[in-house]
Amino acid sequence: MFLFGAIPSPSWGLLGWRWRLAVLTLICALTAALAVGTASANGSVRLVVIDEVAGPYLLRVGILPADPIAGPLHASIRVVNDDTEEAVEDATIRVSLAGPGTPGQTEAVSSPQDPSLYEGNLWLDALGDWQVTLEIDSPAGPATHSFNVQAREESGFNLMFVIVAVAAVLVLASLFWSQMQRRRRITRGRR
Repeated sequence: MFLFGAIPSPSWGLLGWRWRLAVLTLICALTAALAVGTASANGSVRLVVIDEVAGPYLLRVGILPADPIAGPLHASIRVVNDDTEEAVEDATIRVSLAGPGTPGQTEAVSSPQDPSLYEGNLWLDALGDWQVTLEIDSPAGPATHSFNVQAREESGFNLMFVIVAVAAVLVLASLFWSQMQRRRRITRGRR
């Protein structure tokens, strides 16, 4: 039995290890496709503000998704004191959104893993150019910084699905070819 009894192998001989390898390859490809699909939601941050000074702060801002579409927009804001170069962990950051759709506002909260990293979520309900404004307040003083993002139409093509489909076809074709070769050897042996 292969895979702890879940999938029986057709034989324990040469075909058996090919069968196991093919099924394992298919499982790995499907797992990678699911993991990549899940990870892309959190994995491709684009920096839109890189070490810009706003009042007494040095800011670095990243957005997710990297190419915004109509829907959720996640902002990650790192705040550093420009004079002392120390991370600011006690700030209040309001993130507001103005553009072609409904304006929005949220308060970015500090991350438990990194208190100098503040995160907030907004909603882009229309395509077009949006202005994001950060209002920062801490004992070092208040500051404001704005930047633009453009929400575009979502592209409908996902390359990972094509890769998984090709891998599945290759695995199935190799299994079919292996079965045909085995049958030919068995038929030749009986003569």
